[in-house]
Amino acid sequence: GNSSSYYHLKCSSSGVKSLEKSIAVLGDLTIQDNAQLDVTTSSYSISIYGNWTNTSSQALVERNGTVAFVGSSTQTITASTIGTETFNNLRIDKTDTLNTVILKNNISAANTLTLRKGGLILNTDTLFLQNASPTAIVRDSG
Repeated sequence: GNSSSYYHLKCSSSGVKSLEKSIAVLGDLTIQDNAQLDVTTSSYSISIYGNWTNTSSQALVERNGTVAFVGSSTQTITASTIGTETFNNLRIDKTDTLNTVILKNNISAANTLTLRKGGLILNTDTLFLQNASPTAIVRDSG
């Protein structure tokens, strides 16, 4: 098929972990130790239903990929070691407008931020938008 599904996905130890296709993570995605996750030059997408936790010293290699936070549960984005996780295209696409994604650290959207359904709670953290175009933020519905 065009994508693979995992329940919890953990990238650990060291080195680059390269996607071979788009993935759906039905639980939590964890990047730890000195591991690095690369969507490759194919810019594969990641759909995540659980929490994003990066305690590695390496950031996501986002290239032109999309990371979508989906599902009905409250989710968190943590990037405690690097301080700011950068996503190329970041999509919040929850099943209900009351479902939220909560920042635990700063994040950056390099290209687009799509708010399809659900909320993005910044608390005291910052969402950086690197694309100055008015089309960089898309609010579809919800």
